[in-house]
Amino acid sequence: MKLLRNILNGLENKQYKCRKNREWRHEYMTLQMRDQENLEMGMAKGQEMMLELIQKLAEDGRLAEISKIKENKDYCQQLFREYHIFAHK
Repeated sequence: MKLLRNILNGLENKQYKCRKNREWRHEYMTLQMRDQENLEMGMAKGQEMMLELIQKLAEDGRLAEISKIKENKDYCQQLFREYHIFAHK
């Protein structure tokens, strides 16, 4: 009887660990999917901002500066501020 109880307790313990592992895996995958969605949204917003900046530079006849923004990230940020282009729109 004692041997059977020990075996059953061992099985219950293994079952508990498996269930926890599945729950952890589900939580991890959920977080991974959320992170991927946030990354995609951020990239899309960055593209929108860059296109808006390029459009405004072209409208103002500042075509030479378009090639500069690719090479100089600080200058690009400066132009975003100058044209009031922000990520929170």
